[in-house]
Amino acid sequence: MKHFFLSSIATVALLTSCAAQKNEKTVFIPNDGRLASDSRVPVKKVWKDPSAMMSRYNKIIMKDVRTDLQLDKNWIEHNNISTLIGNEDAELKKLAVYMKKSFSNAIQHQKCRMKLTDKPAPDAVILELAIVKVVTNKPLLETGVTVGAAVAKPLTLCLIPVKSVVSKETKSPLTAFIAVEGKVRDSVTGKELVLFAMESYEKSALLDANHYTSPYTNVRDIIDKWGIGLVEVINKRPLETGKKIHSAMPGEQDYSVIKF
Repeated sequence: MKHFFLSSIATVALLTSCAAQKNEKTVFIPNDGRLASDSRVPVKKVWKDPSAMMSRYNKIIMKDVRTDLQLDKNWIEHNNISTLIGNEDAELKKLAVYMKKSFSNAIQHQKCRMKLTDKPAPDAVILELAIVKVVTNKPLLETGVTVGAAVAKPLTLCLIPVKSVVSKETKSPLTAFIAVEGKVRDSVTGKELVLFAMESYEKSALLDANHYTSPYTNVRDIIDKWGIGLVEVINKRPLETGKKIHSAMPGEQDYSVIKF
């Protein structure tokens, strides 16, 4: 019975994962067919105004990251520790604040050709971001095997580890995932210069039961990696120069530790 139950959960996870991957719509940027994949930039889809010359801009205004527009989630993606205790909205808003701070720190402390500013100017762009979907790791589904019976006993929902149900080719609803949509505008005219959609996920994770801080810890790690990639994109302007981007922004991340 136990093996049948675990197998059933794994099957549901994989099926819901396949269904989720079919969702290609956008909710913050226009869903009008302009966006397309482009091997020059490490994002899922992008559009750039052909007349825009990003080299003329050397300042950037970071707007507050939005969380009010969300893509749909299946039931496995939706259920996590935050939803169980009723503070998912608060955690999401904290994550938005963290994202703005992480990107700002990357621009400020790395060798970035753009400088942060809060004033519109002819040489300044505005970066607008919206977190449109977040799936946290599912420690309640992983703990039973990963950290042992001593922890699993009081958590009756502990069923299976992430690595039991996810392959290298499949995005599992049990692993950390974040999708973000963004706009780059001219700060004076408001003209859209670049639109993009990006996402990233982790193929699996292990639990550290002694250092839990937030169900969004692994998602914050992804955001920090994105900040590094953002600076490289700003510096190299790949859509204009064709220079290769080495930072792995969206896509599959390596195994990591859920600090639980």
